[in-house]
Amino acid sequence: MASNAVSKPKKRIRPDSDSNETIQCLICEINIKDTEAALQCEMCEQCFCLSCSKMSKETYEVLQNDNFENLVWTCRVCKINFPKFSKISNSLKQIDNDNKARLGLVEDKLQQFQNEIPIQIQASAKELKLEVKEDITSELKEDITSLIQVQVKEYDERKRRESNIMIFNLPEPKAENPDLRKTEDEDILWNLFDAIDSPQVTMTNIIRIGTRQQGKTRPLKLILCNASDRRKIFDACRLNRLVLSNHSIFNKVVIFITRDYTPVQREENKILRHELKRRQDAGENVKIRGNKIVTANNPTIPTSSKVVPQPVRRTYPGALSRTNIPGQIIINSITSTPKLAHSLPRTTDVDKRRIAYLNNDSLNDFLPTDETTMAYTDADVDNNA
Repeated sequence: MASNAVSKPKKRIRPDSDSNETIQCLICEINIKDTEAALQCEMCEQCFCLSCSKMSKETYEVLQNDNFENLVWTCRVCKINFPKFSKISNSLKQIDNDNKARLGLVEDKLQQFQNEIPIQIQASAKELKLEVKEDITSELKEDITSLIQVQVKEYDERKRRESNIMIFNLPEPKAENPDLRKTEDEDILWNLFDAIDSPQVTMTNIIRIGTRQQGKTRPLKLILCNASDRRKIFDACRLNRLVLSNHSIFNKVVIFITRDYTPVQREENKILRHELKRRQDAGENVKIRGNKIVTANNPTIPTSSKVVPQPVRRTYPGALSRTNIPGQIIINSITSTPKLAHSLPRTTDVDKRRIAYLNNDSLNDFLPTDETTMAYTDADVDNNA
């Protein structure tokens, strides 16, 4: 039987051991020489001499033949335990086979995952891309809708204000009754329009902006019938600028006339004027024209050769008129009876700026009567009384 088979003794001296090391018989503990016959148990790998192994020399010599090299020999102790060892070995082999099978399944599953993961990632990425695209599209639609609504609202607001005019520094009425104050404002306006030689316009309403306070002149909002009437008033103001700044009816207070701007326009104009001031402080010769900062064509201070042009087409009480003598103007009396021309004393910087304005110089915003001027704040409008 295989359990009784013998095998050639293994090398008595291991390759990595000391050359002087000897092999002993497990039972008799006698050193076994290289020339002596011995057997090694296949299971416990212990060596035994022929006497202790109970094998005859003749049998040993027969087993030395190469035809029996596949036979194994076990000692008596291992022979007794061989069934247990065999059972354990079979169990281990079964476990090993099971583990290999499971490992194979795991490897197959892993390979399947490796093959499926890119596809799943692609599908997930595509779904995520679609979701993100839908979210972005939805947000963009909301933003665009909101922006369009804001722009439409702003457009409607500008359209609603296009026939309005804001007038600043116009004297406050003294009456206590609101109706009387409104009537007095109408009279002041008609005097103003007559002074600047304005064509006939139709006023729809007059509103003082802000809370009435002692010593404070509130802006006046004039609502006209249409934008054409507003244009007529601005044209008349441009032709009669000095009347707005030096008329006895208004105690020679500078009158500012502007469009009725929306809060957005006022904010844009505020930013524009800050930028204008910064560039002018830096030495640039610039001005505001058409809601843009452009280079001024003429110097800030005019030369002495410039003459004040004719500011009005007719004389009014207290208005300034040009003479034919360069550098001279006449001031009409209250009864519009001309007096003799007088040479002006030393020309002040303010006068120079006004002259520059009349000569279309870069300081054309000193008397802001054009439609690109903004001279009131949100607080003034919010405090509408």
